[in-house]
Amino acid sequence: MSRALCYLEVEGQTVGSLREFLHANKYTGYPIVTTRDELCIVGFISREELRSGLEQAINKREGVDENTPCYFGSAIEVQKAAERHSQSIFVDFSPWIDDTPIQVSSSTPLNLVFDMFKKLGLRYVLVSQRGVLLGVITKKDILQHIQSTQPGKGFFVGTLRRNNALSEKYNEPNVMLPLTNLNKKDIS
Repeated sequence: MSRALCYLEVEGQTVGSLREFLHANKYTGYPIVTTRDELCIVGFISREELRSGLEQAINKREGVDENTPCYFGSAIEVQKAAERHSQSIFVDFSPWIDDTPIQVSSSTPLNLVFDMFKKLGLRYVLVSQRGVLLGVITKKDILQHIQSTQPGKGFFVGTLRRNNALSEKYNEPNVMLPLTNLNKKDIS
């Protein structure tokens, strides 16, 4: 299950580009990273929060249009970025961001990830290596995997959804861990 990694960068978006992004990508949330090259995790924003933030900015603030820049990150980082670009009108998404998303490494046993979803009631977990985004595991991914596996087969978090270019850059061990007693009803 390998798909292109979908994320937002801290800087570089406008109101118009975010609207297009939401129209083109139907995921329930998006990791926020520093830059395309670094992919250092800054946080996570749900689709609904992003949509709501855009609506509030357009409807409640004077001077906000399709070309108004948007920033993600802490309030201090947003203010510094706006000053750096000499912008007085901008949209700050820091109130809508989860700046401490739960992360696992690509070598985390899927049984542990399953327990995290079940016991903590998670909807998503970011897969990272030293703070660099490798992928996202959603509750839907876990449920689909449980439905498709057969007893006795193993699975490894590193083989879940992630960017192919990054998987070549970070050579994770090919460890297969057995999945036992996993039922779809346990995580729903």
